[in-house]
Amino acid sequence: MMSYGRGFSGPGGCFGFGFGSGLWFPYVVGAILLIIGIVMIFMILKKKNNTSHTSSEAIEMLKMKYVKGEITEEEYLKRKSVIND
Repeated sequence: MMSYGRGFSGPGGCFGFGFGSGLWFPYVVGAILLIIGIVMIFMILKKKNNTSHTSSEAIEMLKMKYVKGEITEEEYLKRKSVIND
């Protein structure tokens, strides 16, 4: 039986978007992976910045409790070591 046209698995695949249609496919995959990598790096850096900011606020609140006499020196040092870890 003879088929006409390129079909679904011809040189260009379905509608010209097959794997063998050119050398652009690896570039598209590479660009997508690069974008995903950049987004992940920004998310990790943002999380680290938020964590350090939160811990410094917690230490300031802890200092205020110690200064006001709400906690003892021993409690202050213990809680501070927990926050820093």
